[in-house]
Amino acid sequence: MFKFKYILYKNIILLILYSLLSFYPLISFSFGRTEHRVIAHIAMHYISDNTKKELNYILQGMDLVNISNFVDEHKYSKGKFKWQNCTNQCDDIDVLWKDTPHWHSISFRENEKIDDSDKMISAIKTGIEILKNKNASTSLKLNAIIWLTHLIGEIHQPLHTLNEDQNIDSFGYLIDVRWRGKKTNLHTMWDREMIAFSQFSYSELGDNLMQPQLYVDDQDIKIKDNNTDILLNSNDGYMDWILESRELAKHIYNTLPKNHKLSSVYYFKNYNIICTQLLKAGIRLAKVLNNIN
Repeated sequence: MFKFKYILYKNIILLILYSLLSFYPLISFSFGRTEHRVIAHIAMHYISDNTKKELNYILQGMDLVNISNFVDEHKYSKGKFKWQNCTNQCDDIDVLWKDTPHWHSISFRENEKIDDSDKMISAIKTGIEILKNKNASTSLKLNAIIWLTHLIGEIHQPLHTLNEDQNIDSFGYLIDVRWRGKKTNLHTMWDREMIAFSQFSYSELGDNLMQPQLYVDDQDIKIKDNNTDILLNSNDGYMDWILESRELAKHIYNTLPKNHKLSSVYYFKNYNIICTQLLKAGIRLAKVLNNIN
């Protein structure tokens, strides 16, 4: 009898643990840790000397890579920090860390105009305003840099920017797929699995993406420039980047195999898309920070 109860309780505990682990991707709604480091590493290459000097002062010797995952690491902390409406009266509103997971994605209708009422967009706009405010404290600017570093990355993950009518599957988390013989979901695949499969470190991948890229055209190997100067000097802004990502999200849904089995062909067709998004995110983050000074 005792042995039967022991086996029963053991199986119940294992079932609970399995359920929690299965649910985990739903609560880790963010680009992967390596991806955020890649973006920060690229941004550090393109920020100006003046911006680098200002960052060094605010971050006390750290760089963007050091803080790139702070938001996710403390997503469920019970502590408070000053954030919203800080450009004028910086002590008016406290926001709990636990409320900020809503800042990591945006969903809107096809013809709907996106504006500052969205939490993600509002957070980006407020962060920029804080950094431009000469009266803002160093502590507030630190918070702003942390969030901008993270959110500029998030809006370049296509499945964080979906059509509201399309988003009936929790940004792809409810779409099961098979990758390399294992079960995962579409969102996690684009968050971290494709980059993890490349086995690059964040610095290796970042350095590689900033170089001209090899490609095959008509069975001939060629080299193409990655147009970093164009990205750095363009007049587009974060609203444009969100719309650009949403178009890529449509591509991801439209090209998903009917059997949801992701092959090597799927990987190599889409790996360049996610890499290009990481490169764009890093350059654009640098542009946002450079334009503040």
